[in-house]
Amino acid sequence: MSARDTIKNGISWGTQDGRLHRPLWKGTKTGVFTVHSAYEMLESDRRKSDIGESSNMANLRWLWRKVWKMAIPGKIKHFIWRAYHESLPTYQQLHRRKIRTEANCPVCSQQEETTLHALWQCPLARNTWALVQGRVQKLPNQGGDFSIFMLRMFQDFPKAEIEEWAITSWAILRGPMECSESSGS
Repeated sequence: MSARDTIKNGISWGTQDGRLHRPLWKGTKTGVFTVHSAYEMLESDRRKSDIGESSNMANLRWLWRKVWKMAIPGKIKHFIWRAYHESLPTYQQLHRRKIRTEANCPVCSQQEETTLHALWQCPLARNTWALVQGRVQKLPNQGGDFSIFMLRMFQDFPKAEIEEWAITSWAILRGPMECSESSGS
């Protein structure tokens, strides 16, 4: 429901023989909706409004341009955006929102399941990264914010390695989620 206004503002109706025919998305040349075009429309509207933006947001524009230009599925780009903003359904986030009674990782039970823990520090994640070729696996397994970790990835690694990192990260989190969905939990 929160996207209703965006969709309403982005759709025009194509006509045929003087009658409304089909919805067309204004944000693309083809008239087909994409998440990227909706995001661009929202950003454009935000810039036009009188609401100021933080200097941090302006500094990160390069990051989001790189994310949207990656040759990976849109759902993984969205996943990366959510991971950066700590809005993935990790146990720590679900506990913070009072949906779960505990925040510990369901895989290792050693630490709270933050985004960084789930995608990088958990033994399941570390075992997965050990199988990946290249420099990514050699990054230190230290604490901190996932957003800082992600910024380092985008600054220090070539596009192909970042794309592999993004897809692998998505697969790491999808594995336990699909297992819990199929078990009925």
